[in-house]
Amino acid sequence: MTIALGILGKDSIVVAADTEETHGNGFKVGQGKVLAAMLDYLRKGDRSAGALVTTGAGSAGYLDALQQSLCDRFLRDEPKDIDGARDVLQTGVSVFYQQHVIPFAILPEHERPLCELIIGAAVNGAPQLLTTDKTTIRQCQFTAVGMGAPYATLLLSRLWRRGLSLEASTLLAAYVLHEVKQSVSGCGKDSHIVVIRTSENAALTLPAAQCELLEHEFAARRDREDVAIGYMLGIGTRPPMAGITGAGQAELRKRLIQILGESPADDRHRPGIGASLWSYDRAERRRRLRRRASAKQPD
Repeated sequence: MTIALGILGKDSIVVAADTEETHGNGFKVGQGKVLAAMLDYLRKGDRSAGALVTTGAGSAGYLDALQQSLCDRFLRDEPKDIDGARDVLQTGVSVFYQQHVIPFAILPEHERPLCELIIGAAVNGAPQLLTTDKTTIRQCQFTAVGMGAPYATLLLSRLWRRGLSLEASTLLAAYVLHEVKQSVSGCGKDSHIVVIRTSENAALTLPAAQCELLEHEFAARRDREDVAIGYMLGIGTRPPMAGITGAGQAELRKRLIQILGESPADDRHRPGIGASLWSYDRAERRRRLRRRASAKQPD
């Protein structure tokens, strides 16, 4: 049981999921469900880069295998543009279903393996957010899969706007995950959020410390909102507290942006994140490109 979602912004793709995994006997464990791959290559004037992030819902072993297979194909085939990347992914999904899913089609429906994927991809600055349904792949602006998908889709359809900034897309993903985890059985534990910065073709993980701080703020807002709605409907007698007014909302917005920009103490152990989610080390990226180009030169 899962909630996984994807959001396409103006300059980013956000892919996120909870980490709760329930086994057949009801035993719950924490398990990451987002897998990313980054592609850099430089050959004889052909400079290109890309990032792929996948998550999904379904049979745990099959989902992990399909994610790994798609990331491997992306790195091996080195697509030169986003259309090529989509072709690589379509082929990967079709082959996987033919080899590992279709042979079990004769089983009762509840025993058949199931995989629903959300895929964020960017190649040379061109992004696409994709979702799968069996062997088909389609583009979308936002999407959700898993047990919490109906509620997540409801929230996203209300709040998503075209051209969301990197910050707004990330905050929206964190908020929707928090609300679904609070309301839908089988969705829970930590939030795992990965952001593709399309201008850099870079996939960056939002550190757990930031996720926890954001969820604390969302929980406090939820309590204040319940009080305000009750007062409006005449159910409660306590007037709304500070934070519901326009000024209070602006202060909360400033606090959320501040949390996103904070640098956890363990950031130094996270290559590629740097001081915060928004600071990407371009010099280090260029050094890695040169190292890869040198390593691929024939002897």
